[in-house]
Amino acid sequence: MLSQLIKLGTEWAERQKPIVIHSDRCTHTRHKASTCNACQTVCPFDAINLKDGLCIDWSCTGCGLCTSICPTEAIEMKVESNKEYYTTLKAYSETNEILFFHCKQMDGMQQETGKMLSCLGQLDDLGVQLAIANGITEFNFLTEPCSSCQLKQGFQLFKQKLVKWRERWPMIKWHEMDKKTYLSQIIQEQGKKEEQSDDLNLMDRREFFKIFGKETKQIIVRSVVKQKEQSPWKDGQLVSQKSIRLQVYEHWIKPKQKESIPMMDKSLKLNEEQCTYCGICEKVCPTEAIKLTESEKNFTWIQEQCIDCHLCEDVCYRKAITFL
Repeated sequence: MLSQLIKLGTEWAERQKPIVIHSDRCTHTRHKASTCNACQTVCPFDAINLKDGLCIDWSCTGCGLCTSICPTEAIEMKVESNKEYYTTLKAYSETNEILFFHCKQMDGMQQETGKMLSCLGQLDDLGVQLAIANGITEFNFLTEPCSSCQLKQGFQLFKQKLVKWRERWPMIKWHEMDKKTYLSQIIQEQGKKEEQSDDLNLMDRREFFKIFGKETKQIIVRSVVKQKEQSPWKDGQLVSQKSIRLQVYEHWIKPKQKESIPMMDKSLKLNEEQCTYCGICEKVCPTEAIKLTESEKNFTWIQEQCIDCHLCEDVCYRKAITFL
């Protein structure tokens, strides 16, 4: 009886953590040769352990930095899954001309005054690409509280990303602002929107409670239902996955682009003299980005499906695969 109570208590405690783990997606679960430690490196509180499989302890504050940098989406925020995050960002970019981002640490800031993130470092490349595909030409970031924030790694990650975004999309305006300037810009944009349309589509009470009830139910289910143990193996084979980011790129970004812009800038190089076409790289790839035919000595890398996890490079014992 006591052991059952302890087990139930442990399960309940695990569900209270702000992060959801999908162990079957982690590259370390797919192959022990994986060298990926992106989540562990970026965590400000050393809350992530990869020694015995992906594990997050109680020092986790839910800053979301690990979720934005994990290539295989093995980690998600509990309050906003990856699917919900990109859906919200899509709606935000479709209904605005300029985007505003601030972190939840800023006192007095509400969701209505811009897209609120746990940390600015949570915004990822795909989110920016999604917004630009929807016509956004200007991004404004409230960075005033970052200098005194305990999430130093988050601000450093954001600054690194910002440098890359400015280089990749020089035609886009990128602004870092203090609170006063940030709020004045939002007020100005809201004024423009009100001038363009005086007809507000007000939601009646029945519709409001219907949506509110649905969202509340989803939150309760996510917090109460036990997460089942998952494995990337099925019938003796590693199972590939259609990642949320890949789906977002294929359905929401690529159709709106005049020319194809892959999710990653790197390119894969195969040393044909070293390659034995053993097929291990194809088997471990989470998204089937590698197609290999041993009999014909044919190797195909599909850049648009690659999520930059480097697992193929890690498992190649002949060191025939490198990323440039």
